[in-house]
Amino acid sequence: MIQAGDEPPDSNNERFKEVEMVRRWIWLVVVLLLVIAVHVEAAQRNVVMEIEGMSCYGCPVTIEKALKKVKGVIEAEVSFEKKKAWLTVDDSVTDEMLIDAVQKSGPYKGKVIKELREK
Repeated sequence: MIQAGDEPPDSNNERFKEVEMVRRWIWLVVVLLLVIAVHVEAAQRNVVMEIEGMSCYGCPVTIEKALKKVKGVIEAEVSFEKKKAWLTVDDSVTDEMLIDAVQKSGPYKGKVIKELREK
């Protein structure tokens, strides 16, 4: 028996369908995000560059900033003492992009000397 304030029986069924549809969309989004995260993680590589032309302790800061501006560079660290840069990049980053960023940041020359792929 339906009392005052009760919803008709069909509205509960509609509400249940809406809730189930929202749950399915949430699961779909979660699964897609996990797939993307796994792909991004798998597509990283570590690069070591040799840097020429640094003359002071400010040079690595300038080069590091330039490298970090390259789309796809995840991490960058430059050492004045060792005249090297260590980078973590995604697969969209080419050696030429890194070399170009170093050269455009000042009177420097960069050369990729080592590359390691991460799984």
